[in-house]
This record gives sequence, C-alpha cells and structure tokens, in this order.
Amino acid sequence: MGRFLQILLLVLVALGIGFYFYQKNIPATAVTAGDLEKGGNFADSERSALVTACTARIKKDGDKTCGCIADKAATQFSRFDRMVMTATFQEKFSDIVALTKGLVSSGIPIDTVKAAEDGSKSRIKDMMKACNAE
Repeated sequence: MGRFLQILLLVLVALGIGFYFYQKNIPATAVTAGDLEKGGNFADSERSALVTACTARIKKDGDKTCGCIADKAATQFSRFDRMVMTATFQEKFSDIVALTKGLVSSGIPIDTVKAAEDGSKSRIKDMMKACNAE
C-alpha cells in the first residue's frame, strides 16, 4: 500500500508540474482596466461567438435561452465577463487563463483581478438562473 501511495504522489507532482508549464506558455489576451467596466463595446463578432458557444452547450430551448444571455450580457456585464462566459461555454480553460494573465500584465493589481474573477463567476451564475439555462 505504501508503494502505491508513493507512485500516486509522484504522478500528482508530475501532473502539477506539467500543468504549471502548460499554463505558463499560454499567451496573455490583451485586456485593459476599461474591460472590467459594465457595458462597453459588444462587437458583433463577440456576440456571435457567445451565442454560438452557448447554443452548442445548451440543447433545451437553446435559441431562446442564448438570446436572453446575449441580451443581458450586452448591458449587465463587462467585456471581461463576456469573454469569460464565452470561454466557459466553449470549455476552453486556456482562454480563461489568458484573460487573467492579460489583466495582470496590463498592470491591474492582483486583488482587483481576483475580485473581477470572483464577481464574474457569481454574476454568470445569477444570469444563467435568470435565463433558465441551468
């Protein structure tokens, strides 16, 4: 049993190191402090990417639900939130890491970045409930 635990520990350490190097090599997405402000420019390409990713994930009443999500995202969410939402629907963890790295590299304090991430998660959950997307 002890030998099994040693092997398991080594595998976990190797996975942790591999994950570190994987996320380290993800290029940062250009994000500014203005992208944390609610509303802002919601380009047609960003809207269509959000709706496409949403309809691919939500099968039941996808068009109606994703229309609700896109409408609320345009007015009640920041550009950062919308990009996180799109990456979440696409199941692209690397895009979320790139967004966070972009915030940090743009000179935004780490506590502001953490607050933006946490706030984004809760706002997205609340919006998903409001649009019956659960």
